[in-house]
Amino acid sequence: DPMRSDPPILTLIKKAVQQFALFDYFITTTSTDGQRQISHSYGALENGKEETRFARILMDRKPFERFDQYIPATATSFSINSLINLEHAYHGVLDFVREEAPDGATKVEQWNQTLAAFGVDPQRDWFDWWGGEMIHVSLPAAMVTPLSREDSVLLFRVKDAALASRKINAVLDTVAALFANQGQSLSLQPAKVNAGGFRQVTHPMLALLMQPVIGVHEEWLIVGTSAEAINQCLAVASGAAALRSFLSACCMRRI
Repeated sequence: DPMRSDPPILTLIKKAVQQFALFDYFITTTSTDGQRQISHSYGALENGKEETRFARILMDRKPFERFDQYIPATATSFSINSLINLEHAYHGVLDFVREEAPDGATKVEQWNQTLAAFGVDPQRDWFDWWGGEMIHVSLPAAMVTPLSREDSVLLFRVKDAALASRKINAVLDTVAALFANQGQSLSLQPAKVNAGGFRQVTHPMLALLMQPVIGVHEEWLIVGTSAEAINQCLAVASGAAALRSFLSACCMRRI
């Protein structure tokens, strides 16, 4: 019936789809180089979509000036991803609901009041320090176990290192307190990382898999399955690994 209007929920879904319809086309190529497989993807936005609310979620990202800054020569694999701007995504969704949903402004206000009642402020608690661009590095395990033959290091870019460190340590302390209240053991100890502020998390259920280490260094929140793996990544960034390689080469030439 051409006179019949769509149900409100269907109208809202159509508007949401229109907001996310940003791309004109995608191109992906894959090639091999020895034992490496390399993929490149390219997406072109439709004309006029560059300044839209949801385009900014994808495009407002900080570039990687040196993609290999934290990647040791011993790495078995690595990946780099700019991900999305979570701050723009969160506020974009709220703006969309406020402007397009039936009684949207009231719903958004109720949501904000609910968060406030629990003492949560996404801007203060997350967006003020979180950047989000990510590096993932896989390495041979510093200590091989039957359940783990590989170490991993994740690096997430932060906008405010000091604030990020305070927030992360507060979360770790809260989790440790919750475990203690349940009669369980979760140990937080200073980690043997060649940078300050890193903590090692120890729990009986994780002992055979990993002893996670977490901390903030320069503009990165770093999470690793071992302190040794993080030290390898930090050594590359500091130039220590390159210096050792240079000295080793010099010694070999003398011999």
